[in-house]
Amino acid sequence: MDRLGQILGRVVGSQPGGEKLRSAQIRQAFLTILGESLAREIDTCEMRAGVLHVSTSNPSLAHQLSSDKDHLLQVLNHGSGGGIKQLRVRTGRGPG
Repeated sequence: MDRLGQILGRVVGSQPGGEKLRSAQIRQAFLTILGESLAREIDTCEMRAGVLHVSTSNPSLAHQLSSDKDHLLQVLNHGSGGGIKQLRVRTGRGPG
C-alpha cells in the first residue's frame, strides 16, 4: 500500500506547476533534515530532472554532504514519495 505522501507526490507532480511545488517541498525537506545552523550554510538547493543540486561555500559541509548522500537520498525519498535519483553537491555559489 502506498503512503499518502507518495500518492500526493505523484498527484502534485502531474498538475500544472506541480514540478515547482514538488521542488520547493523537496528543498524544504532537505533543509529541515540538515537543521537550522547547517541550512544557513546552503547557498542553493534546486531540483532539476530528478537531481537535487546543492551548493555551499563551506568546503567541509560540501564534503560531509557528499559523504552522506546515499543516506540523505534514502531519507528524502522515503519522506517525499521518491523520485530523487541523485544528489550533487558542489562548493561555491550558483547552480551546478
